[in-house]
Amino acid sequence: MREAWRGVPSSWLRAAGAVFGLGAGLRTLAHDAGLAGSYRAELPVLSVGSLAVGGSGKTPISAAAARWAREAGASPAVITPGFPDEIAVHASLNPDVPTLGARDRAAAVRRARRGGADLAVLDDGFQHRRVARDLDWAVVDEERAERGAWRLLPAGPGRERWGALGRADAVVLTRRRRGDGASKSRAGALAEGLERQFPSAAVARCELRAGPLVPANGVAADAGEPRPLLAFASIMKGEDFLEALRGRRPEIEHEYLFPDHRPVPDVRLQEMIRLAGEGGMVGTRKDVVKVQERVADRTPLWCASEELVWTRGASVLRRQVEALVGAP
Repeated sequence: MREAWRGVPSSWLRAAGAVFGLGAGLRTLAHDAGLAGSYRAELPVLSVGSLAVGGSGKTPISAAAARWAREAGASPAVITPGFPDEIAVHASLNPDVPTLGARDRAAAVRRARRGGADLAVLDDGFQHRRVARDLDWAVVDEERAERGAWRLLPAGPGRERWGALGRADAVVLTRRRRGDGASKSRAGALAEGLERQFPSAAVARCELRAGPLVPANGVAADAGEPRPLLAFASIMKGEDFLEALRGRRPEIEHEYLFPDHRPVPDVRLQEMIRLAGEGGMVGTRKDVVKVQERVADRTPLWCASEELVWTRGASVLRRQVEALVGAP
C-alpha cells in the first residue's frame, strides 16, 4: 500500500479512500456538534498529532513540548497509544517526564493526574477526540504536503482531509531531508499558504536532521569509529530512512525493513547479528529499543540519532505551552 502512495493508487484504493473519508467526516461532525462524548480532564491537555499516519515527527515534537513545560516549572506526563518503542523513546528523550501508554487515553490521563502530573501531552492525539484538549498541534510532513495530492487511507496516508487543520492551534511543518534553495522557497510558500488558509493557527517549522551514530551497547562503545555493515528499520517511511543512511554510510552491505511498531522476529534478528559481525548494525532510536536487550553485546549496535532544529515559530509554540501551564 505504501508503494501505491508513491505513485497513482488503483481505482479500488481511491474508492476505499472515499468511503474512509465519509466515515471520518461524519465522526468529525459528531464531535463538532457535541454528539460524541469527550472526557474533560482535571488538568490541561496538549495534543500533538497529524493528518497522516506515521513518519511526520510527532514524537520528537511531543517530547519538545513536554521539555518546555518542565522548564516552565510544570510536571508534565506524556500519553502515547501504548506502543513499547514509543514509550522507550520518550523515556530516553525526557528521562524526568513520566510516559504512560494506553489505548484508553482518558484512563491514562486520569492515571497521570493521580501520579502528580499537572499537564498531559498526548502523542498522536489529533484524531483522538474522546479526550478534550486545551491546545491542539497538527504536525505536517512538508515533503508529503509539497506533492499536492492529499489522499485518504487506504489510497494515501491521510487520516483526515486537509481542511481538518482548521481546528489546530498550531501547524508544525517538518522535514527530514536538508533542503536546497528551491525546497526552502517552497517551504516558505507552504507556510504562508497555511497562514492564509488557517489564520487562527500559528505556523511553525522544524527540520529533523541526521546526527552521529550513538553506541547502544558496550561493544559499540568500545569499537571507536562506527562502521556498521547492516541497517534496519521498523518505522513508517523506513524506506526513506534506509535510503538516506545509504548515502552517508557506503560501508552498509545489508538492509532489513519491517512493519511500523512491529517487533523484529527472533529468527530475523539472529540472521542480522550474523551478517553484521564485528561491524555491527544501526537503526533509528525506535528500532534500537526493540532489539537492544536481545542483541546484548553479540555485535555492535548503533543508534542513528536525530536533531530537532527549529527554523520558524518555536518561540510562539513555547509561549503557548507556558500559557497553558500558567508560567509567569
